[in-house]
Amino acid sequence: MGVAKVAKRFDVPVLALCGCTGDNYQAVYQCGIDAVFAAVPRAMSLEDALKESDFNLADLAENVARLWVLSK
Repeated sequence: MGVAKVAKRFDVPVLALCGCTGDNYQAVYQCGIDAVFAAVPRAMSLEDALKESDFNLADLAENVARLWVLSK
């Protein structure tokens, strides 16, 4: 969370890109994270997550890029 604290000093938004979110993931917002994006869109086995990782990562990247474009 040190990166988030430094980013806040320079008014730079911080996005967290993660494999999946766990219970109470919203707690990171209090540490300076502005938004959380998970690569795994639903509960699935590790085997399925690995099989779908290319698609899920591309989908995550597209959503982050769309958000960035909207912010301009």
